Amino acid sequence: MDTCDVFLGIILPHYGTGKEEGNPYSVTHREAIRAIELNKPRWFLVHEHVVTARQLLKPYRLIKEIEPGKFKPVEPWALKPKIDFKPTPILSDLRVLDLYDLAMRHDVPKVKDRKGNWVQPYGTDEDARLFATAQFRRYKEVEKSYLLRIKDPVSASKKGGKQ
Repeated sequence: MDTCDVFLGIILPHYGTGKEEGNPYSVTHREAIRAIELNKPRWFLVHEHVVTARQLLKPYRLIKEIEPGKFKPVEPWALKPKIDFKPTPILSDLRVLDLYDLAMRHDVPKVKDRKGNWVQPYGTDEDARLFATAQFRRYKEVEKSYLLRIKDPVSASKKGGKQ
């Protein structure tokens, strides 16, 4: 992960394998976290079931008051008391929604401040193939315009970019 130029993540309705004792995250989840920490250009394909499940569960998400009159969702994803999550073929684990929120950078409040990521819903394998082909066909363009600015912090700061 540390030496890759770009990151492509695929978020499926079933939470990944590679879970380790004492670590709540799957390998894919840990790789996504690391890609963000390293500010890697990243693309995520997210299955439409995940997008739909998040929208359906959003009204039942546990929130907390952070100051009088201001509320924030509890992290990681949790449902309100007396609403138990049961795995289904549409969504196996609420951590899938955590991964999706991470990819979307919901931790960055203003959309204009979210940099270096793209999250694309897909329904069929063909949709996913089309997206990946279209994005990576442009690799040379991305490499010239984006990767060079990330690797050269002086150039990036002169152009108003971020490391």
